[in-house]
Amino acid sequence: MTNKIKTWLIQDRAFDTGVRLFHAYGNRKSFSSTLNRQGYSPYNHALLIEELRKTAGISAVEIEDILSRPPQTPKKKKSVTKASPPEVSPQVPVDAVGEEVPSLEVVSSEEPEKTEEVPVVELAESLEDKKKDNLSPSKKESKSEKSSPS
Repeated sequence: MTNKIKTWLIQDRAFDTGVRLFHAYGNRKSFSSTLNRQGYSPYNHALLIEELRKTAGISAVEIEDILSRPPQTPKKKKSVTKASPPEVSPQVPVDAVGEEVPSLEVVSSEEPEKTEEVPVVELAESLEDKKKDNLSPSKKESKSEKSSPS
């Protein structure tokens, strides 16, 4: 118990962790309910530290020494073994039915051919001309069928 509280004072000092420690080892139920009701405030945090100090039997001089230093982060043990990178499997796109969708691959690294920019008005006129041309031969055929003797 004393070691856990000292470790919390030296390394962490987070309010939530201190409240859990107080619930586990503290003996003042009224203060425990106050912490639950009011939650964090700088005043409640200072009281929590004082109550945990008394519970762990830490002297006032020792707590002043501990609190005069910033919290220390625990040193992590370095792993000697090298971790291998995770295996990455290629993901195949699937459509809504569950069938594979063919992927698009770049076939050539050449630059695409440049296309001629045509104003929209000219493009629309050329499309209309093509429609007229497509309709006119069929009209000629239908006229020639009517005039030709059977």
